[in-house]
Amino acid sequence: GFPHRLGPRGSLLLACVLLAAVLSLLFVFGGPVNQGRLGATALAAGLVVGVAWAGLRDRPRLGFRLTIAAAGAIVLLVALSPDALRS
Repeated sequence: GFPHRLGPRGSLLLACVLLAAVLSLLFVFGGPVNQGRLGATALAAGLVVGVAWAGLRDRPRLGFRLTIAAAGAIVLLVALSPDALRS
C-alpha cells in the first residue's frame, strides 16, 4: 500500500503532518480554551514532535507507538471540546 511506497520515514513524517493539521484545527475551532484543552493540546503537540523525531531518527517502532499516543491525545482534546462535535 501507500505506506510501503513511502517507507517508514516518509510514513511517519506524513503522519506527523496530518496529526499536526488535525490538532491545529481542533484547537482553533474547538471552542473556548480552558486548562483541560490547553493541557491536552500541549500533550498532543509534544507527542507529534516525538513522531517527527522518531521518523527522522529511523525509529519506526517508537514512531508507531507515538503516533497512536498522539491520536489518543487528540481524541482527549475532542472529548474536552464539546463544541468540536456540534454541527
